[in-house]
Amino acid sequence: MRRNRKLLTLSLILPVALLCQEKNRPAIDMITVNAGPSEPPLSPATCTESSYGYLHIGERTDLTPEEIGRYIEADSSDGKVLTVYPKSKTGIFVYAECKSKASR
Repeated sequence: MRRNRKLLTLSLILPVALLCQEKNRPAIDMITVNAGPSEPPLSPATCTESSYGYLHIGERTDLTPEEIGRYIEADSSDGKVLTVYPKSKTGIFVYAECKSKASR
C-alpha cells in the first residue's frame, strides 16, 4: 500500500517537474580571446631557466608594494612571464617562467 502511494506520488510529480522546466535558455555569444600583443617585445629574452618560490628579502617576506614592483620589473625585463599569487600566511608565491629559446 505504501509503495503504491509512493509510486503514485512520483508519477504525478515527475511530469509536472518536467513540464515546469525553462525552455528558453539564454544564448551565449561568441567569445573572442586576445592572445596577447602582436608586437615583438622591446628587448629579446635573456633568461635561461624558469624559477619559482616565495618573495623575500633576507628572511623578511612581508614586502612593501614598491619592493614587489622592483622584483616584478627585474624578472620581467629579462623575458620571464610571471604568475604572482595572492599573499598567504607564508608570503607571496611567484612562478617566473622563462619563455626564451635559450631555455629550451
